[in-house]
Amino acid sequence: MKFIKEWGMTIRQFLLVLLTTFLTFALLTNSNTLLTINTVKTSNETEHINLIKEANNFLDQYVSSIKSAIILLSTELMSFDIINDTKTITLLRNYTQYTNDNIKTLYFIKPDGTVLCGKQVLYDIFGNENLTQLYEQAISGSPGIKWSNPYYSTLSGYTIAFHTMIRNNSGEFIGVIIAECRLDSLSETLNKHLVGNQYSYVLLSSLGTLIAYNANNNFMPVMENSYPPKIQDSFILQLKQLSKARTNISDIDSLHKPLKIYNSQDNSLGWNIYLIVDKTYLNSTIAAIKRKFYISLILCFLALSIISFLTAIWLSSPIRKLVIKMRSITNISSLTKIENNRSDEIGQLIKSYNYMIDNIHRLMHDVRVYELKMLRSQIGPHFLYNTLSCISILAKQQKLTEVRQTINSLINLLSFSFDRQDEFVELKDELSSLEDYIYIQKIRFGDIFEYKVDIGKNCET
Repeated sequence: MKFIKEWGMTIRQFLLVLLTTFLTFALLTNSNTLLTINTVKTSNETEHINLIKEANNFLDQYVSSIKSAIILLSTELMSFDIINDTKTITLLRNYTQYTNDNIKTLYFIKPDGTVLCGKQVLYDIFGNENLTQLYEQAISGSPGIKWSNPYYSTLSGYTIAFHTMIRNNSGEFIGVIIAECRLDSLSETLNKHLVGNQYSYVLLSSLGTLIAYNANNNFMPVMENSYPPKIQDSFILQLKQLSKARTNISDIDSLHKPLKIYNSQDNSLGWNIYLIVDKTYLNSTIAAIKRKFYISLILCFLALSIISFLTAIWLSSPIRKLVIKMRSITNISSLTKIENNRSDEIGQLIKSYNYMIDNIHRLMHDVRVYELKMLRSQIGPHFLYNTLSCISILAKQQKLTEVRQTINSLINLLSFSFDRQDEFVELKDELSSLEDYIYIQKIRFGDIFEYKVDIGKNCET
């Protein structure tokens, strides 16, 4: 308890400097941490949105290449005066080889129902039960190149078909071109662009039919004991619901793992591309940033504690020395001066104290005992000690104006007591000294007394 009383000012200064500096550092660091986390989230989201855009662009290029091949094939067929089966089959075969990356099988169906195929022998053996429906779709509705939903073909496997009807230069209907696409090559290309350690994809048609996906990541919801891994039907249903809700970015939980879904239909086919992102990696990155933030706060607190304590000791050391000296002022034989290297208010106070000590030592060798007693009575130790205690309290309360005025009043009072050489002084100097004394007493005791001066005009000079 005694230690706290003696070091009270130092402890308060230490806590004030520590808390102020630490809170400022914590607020700035927290602001920077939040900014870093938002930057990471924004960068991560931008990267995934760009992946979706690239996938849509690829789909548009994929469709454009197939349509271009169909248009070129149509142009050549329209130039025939008479559709020759052998010549047409050869043309279909050549175009199939030329567009092998995107087109698996080409068909030409004449108005009489005759089917010509680039793989005529295989077609004659296995046939294709979907051609009738595709033919009806091609000749119905508006003209142009159309496409089907995914289906299974005996010649092309799991595929979709682009089809259009064509007329010769005379405007006569001469048949329908059907191109079954290679969905496996489409999946391979999408795997290169949309599959990584933290993300994968699912591609659905405009009607919600599964076209392509990659489920080799450990975060994708797949059926148990399925090989190759097959997407769960419940997860496909969730994706369809997101599409209906027209939600471009969504958060869902699957297999106890948080996932972020990016959805886009911005392609010429109107297909839904879903980029499935494992949020575990992003969450771990954010957790690492927060962990560094907490570690920096702890290290900063320890460093600031040491710096603040040393600063508090440095700031309060002159006052503590002065207080210790003032406590020993009752023992005149042990009075010593304080070393002073300061030029601020405390330095001026120490200077005045040292000047007082010099006067006391000088008077000790003077035979004028009465003057010495008067001096000691005027500069009572308790008065000076109490005044310094008031200054210390004001400093703790950050009342800088009162601290400055109190120090100046004490300096003026000490100067008046020590500097005068005569027994008599002028009235204005006595009143000025009295005002300084009254100011100090009001600082100590408040407004518990009133002070009035009533002096005749003739006495002022």
